[in-house]
Amino acid sequence: MDKGASPTTVLPRFTSIVARFTTRVNRFASRFGSRPLEEKLTHTEFSPTTMSSLFSQLSSPLLRIERTLLSLPNLCTLLSQLSFFSLSDHLFLSEHRISSLYTLIFYNVLTYCVSYVTELATKESWDMYVTVSETTSIKHLGLTATKLVLEWTKAITFLITVVFLVLVVSLEKALDKYFPTKLYLGVTFLYYIATEKFFVAHFPRLLSRLDLAHIHGMEDVYSPIILRTLTLTLSSLSGLAALFNIPHSLPLFVVLNLVIPYRHLNSVLLPALSAELSILRPYRLASQIELDEWNDICPICLSTLTLARTRVTPCFHLFHGECLRRYLKVVRNDTCPMCKKVLTVY
Repeated sequence: MDKGASPTTVLPRFTSIVARFTTRVNRFASRFGSRPLEEKLTHTEFSPTTMSSLFSQLSSPLLRIERTLLSLPNLCTLLSQLSFFSLSDHLFLSEHRISSLYTLIFYNVLTYCVSYVTELATKESWDMYVTVSETTSIKHLGLTATKLVLEWTKAITFLITVVFLVLVVSLEKALDKYFPTKLYLGVTFLYYIATEKFFVAHFPRLLSRLDLAHIHGMEDVYSPIILRTLTLTLSSLSGLAALFNIPHSLPLFVVLNLVIPYRHLNSVLLPALSAELSILRPYRLASQIELDEWNDICPICLSTLTLARTRVTPCFHLFHGECLRRYLKVVRNDTCPMCKKVLTVY
């Protein structure tokens, strides 16, 4: 900017820059039903009172895009994975930037194989009979359902086989140049398992096996926060490393992998955790003396009470924290599960 530039000359330049930016934004936002902003910006005279409305108009299509992506979690996950893998190609691989597509395909095939084997191993009933009453069983319906499952399995297996044939035959020359490093595979696989739906669904079970006392049975609430924090950390480190050699896809990466996940963490996941913790906050933890004196079990789940997991109500009844929390969420009248007295805050 020139030293002699006045506000009357600077504002029109700023208007033209903003107009060009909103033109590009609206081209993408129009697909989601957003209203164009060019007509409002072209004849706008900027003043301190209109700056807030201008920025709200600029952010409205971006917010609508964000809401649309969050309403389509599978698409949002796929786009974030592609964006992160592409940036990882830029950071860890000096050549062959198309490696992200091959890596993502391999991870998806691996996930399908793991999910299929897990389903076969954990399937509880292989009985081909369908019980209609206590004394009657119909075999035909069970065989029909089994046949449908087998047909769908064969169809999906055929599609996976076709994908492998395309990779081996059609892309043989390209695969000869596919040499990812161990660091690249480690970072991308860690990000993949932290965002893929199959692994995300099984993470609460893994977290519950660690038997962490401070979680209080809220693995389903803590799991998405832990995974989201992990992905934000990986994305932040990758974004900072990319600042030394800025790629063209960095703005898209910032939106898909930093802005949208952070806003979702701050506006949805953390308030949900705070709401769950507020249920147990009025009830103190039991001391070791109280546990030794009562030597009791939880009246709700009939399991042994342990230190750092036991809560005491104002009527001096002891419960597991997670059992009391679930009870209060279901009943919603703040009464003791034992004596039915109204629970008052300490």
